[in-house]
Amino acid sequence: MLVSIASRQKLSSLVDGIPQYPVYRGSVASNGIKSSDLKTGLLGMKPQSVDERDGFKLVFGDGWLLVRPSGTEPKIRITSEARSEARAHELYDGAVEAISAIQRD
Repeated sequence: MLVSIASRQKLSSLVDGIPQYPVYRGSVASNGIKSSDLKTGLLGMKPQSVDERDGFKLVFGDGWLLVRPSGTEPKIRITSEARSEARAHELYDGAVEAISAIQRD
């Protein structure tokens, strides 16, 4: 006999058990930044791994950061997600600082 999960536990309690992670999204002007310079700047954040399929996705032990050029505007899009709001904000700010440093050079 098949027993559904819903008959053993309320769906709302299952949903409540799913962890939620803070996300920050934004963008900065690209000002002609080269992809190779952007990658070098972001690697200074010391990620555990980098996936280059859709921009640069940097993976850290407690979150991730996606930095990619906009397809419609002269901007660089930034998305960060982490286990805590402070860490998500730190990752986002780190990307903005890396981009700013490249633009100053």
